[in-house]
Amino acid sequence: MNWPLGLGLLALGVIFGFAATRLVLIWAARSLLDMPCHRSSHTRPTPRGGGLGFLLAFAALCGLLLLLAPEAARPHPLGLLLTVGPLAVVGWLDDRRGLPRLTRYLAQLAAAAGLVLWLGPPLPLLDVMPLLPAMLLCVVTVTAIVNFTNFLDGMDGFAGGVAAVLLLLAGAAFAAPLWWGLAGTLLGFLLLNWHPARIFMGDVGSTALGLLLAAVLLDSAARPGFDWPVLAAGLPFFGDAVYTICRRFLRRENIFEAHHSHVYQRLMRAGLGHDAVSLRFIALTLLCGGLGWVLGASGAWLALACCLCALALAEARIAAAGTPFTRPRG
Repeated sequence: MNWPLGLGLLALGVIFGFAATRLVLIWAARSLLDMPCHRSSHTRPTPRGGGLGFLLAFAALCGLLLLLAPEAARPHPLGLLLTVGPLAVVGWLDDRRGLPRLTRYLAQLAAAAGLVLWLGPPLPLLDVMPLLPAMLLCVVTVTAIVNFTNFLDGMDGFAGGVAAVLLLLAGAAFAAPLWWGLAGTLLGFLLLNWHPARIFMGDVGSTALGLLLAAVLLDSAARPGFDWPVLAAGLPFFGDAVYTICRRFLRRENIFEAHHSHVYQRLMRAGLGHDAVSLRFIALTLLCGGLGWVLGASGAWLALACCLCALALAEARIAAAGTPFTRPRG
């Protein structure tokens, strides 16, 4: 990778991300407050919609990269912005006044279809099934990643912190400075989102971030050599979502209904603070990504074993604290 370019984009991303999020905060503090409820991790009204800040900063960095070093712009920023932009608009409208679930999912399907048509399905998947089924499977998977990221954006610094680590690994693994720029904008956002958060990401940020993370994974899997660090690094974050959905399904709960049963949420209810939980997941993401980087496929399997051990330890702590799976209402 062009390391000076990557480091420059990272530094500019932090500055742009913080400045843009600060501007959004000034407006959102007056008109876009997230009120606490029985599912909330916060206890006081907090502005939401801060994801608009890092997205605007990322768009500015995309323009700079195309202007200064177009040969290093991989994947092409214009394709990313064209697929992410409409989904971000829908997320913003949802933050502002709420949208029906079907409207949100149709927007996610359209964005996912655009992303898959642009980047194509993973090469290993095309070895085992025809093109059309592979593309349909990828579209559904991308919408799942979008929703997982939205579900997992429920605690100060959590989703943004883990995603920043994943993006830094992706940028280094794929020689893609663009992902370092996006990581920088997230770090700038985190300066206002770390506990106690002054602003939340909102659906405008979480759904768009989910689509961008899906783009990272598709870009990874579409390469002939198939790099493992990003896949391994994503295990703690997305593993929490998959594990929780499976448990809720077995308990015959509505898996599409908002809840407070993720591992990270139950750890917080068991006595760990926002900072402690977020830092543990960030550290585990770094460990898993490092294993995938050094050992390849074997490292990814080892990362999975580490995640299962971490899950067992987390469940033991939750059980010792007597924390129920479902948070009571009221």
